[in-house]
Amino acid sequence: MKTRIQLLFTTVLCCFMISFLTSCQNDDAESDTSEVLQGSFEESPIISFDAIDVMTQKTIEGELAEPDTDSETTTKSAEFNVSREFRVFDFSGTVTKGPKTGDIVSGKLKLNFTLYHASFTIVRGYLQLPDGTKAKARGAIVSDGVVYIIINLPGRDLIFGIGKANDIGNIEGSFTLFGTSNNFGIWEAKLVKTVIPNQTIVELAIADGRFTTLVAALTATDLAATLSGEGPFTVFAPTDNAFKALEAIPEGEVLKEVLLYHVASGRLNTPKLLRKQMIMSLQGEEIKISLNDANEIVINDTVKLLSANIGGSNGVLQIIDAVLLPPSFTPKPSIVELAIATPELSTLVGALKAAELVEVLQGEGPFTVFAPTNSAFEALSAIPEGEALKEVLLYHVVSGKFTAAALLEKQTVTTLQGD
Repeated sequence: MKTRIQLLFTTVLCCFMISFLTSCQNDDAESDTSEVLQGSFEESPIISFDAIDVMTQKTIEGELAEPDTDSETTTKSAEFNVSREFRVFDFSGTVTKGPKTGDIVSGKLKLNFTLYHASFTIVRGYLQLPDGTKAKARGAIVSDGVVYIIINLPGRDLIFGIGKANDIGNIEGSFTLFGTSNNFGIWEAKLVKTVIPNQTIVELAIADGRFTTLVAALTATDLAATLSGEGPFTVFAPTDNAFKALEAIPEGEVLKEVLLYHVASGRLNTPKLLRKQMIMSLQGEEIKISLNDANEIVINDTVKLLSANIGGSNGVLQIIDAVLLPPSFTPKPSIVELAIATPELSTLVGALKAAELVEVLQGEGPFTVFAPTNSAFEALSAIPEGEALKEVLLYHVVSGKFTAAALLEKQTVTTLQGD
């Protein structure tokens, strides 16, 4: 962001007739900008202000069109063109440092949500000033709740703001006001109206075209009707390609359990998900949300978010690149696999193979195995062979799953060898 601020500041000082030319920078001004804009409202580690500035310079046709609704509060009965969501804020910015200290910029900030990325949502619109003048606005709401806003005020003034949105959508931040002189201040935007598409999350999934397998699975398990209800719900929606990556799609009750693991109660946008970190699914097991080393949002450490915060009338879709499996569905390793993965049991593993007991102990069981370490085998004068080895090994195996406490309570158990 500092790069863009330096460019604009230098441009205003050097030439009032044109904008965005590169020249020299006043060191004192650089220090002031850093102090105000980076004070308590820092840029997001997910994406920089500069990147959003560059990304939003060109407008797509239809991005600035307001939805057709006259409601003064939240409504679900809007028809959208490019945008999928529309919000109105009471905006107020006060200059706290610079020649214009005390000046106030206020009005209705009207923003369309136009591009849903995994890490941010592009917003475009207007700040409607008290005299009716519309100042173009653009920016982004990042998945961690950081908000970037650029407002072109009448004349030569330009607002660069960074803020943070809370759980109910209100934003507080700091800004730099560029013009004939540089000024710094604080701003807030109180959410007064939200307009969302008149489509349920199931209808959004059907209309999208990437979720034919998910929609079919929801229909087969009678969950499509549930997710068309009042909600609100948050659905982690695997694409068709995510389902294709499975060896086989589960059926019946198993499929229903898997699908319910993709659903949480509430309208959970990414900032709230990241703050919570763990959320309870309708299946009854938790889902983990975090940032990986590349500052990408991941689900259960490995599944990536492809597109975030797509709002419908009864919830929100979070698009993911793989099917989530409940932790309880993950097969546990057999006792043989556990032994193979334990270096100090390598002699035992070799003996089980020699005695042809590996397949037996990989069976349904359950088994309790008293597992001698490599050091235990080394203490023998010689390791038995053939049927003698098999008898010795079976003497280390008990049918059933016995914890140490259970063994102490029983005191004696019968082995597969017979004694």
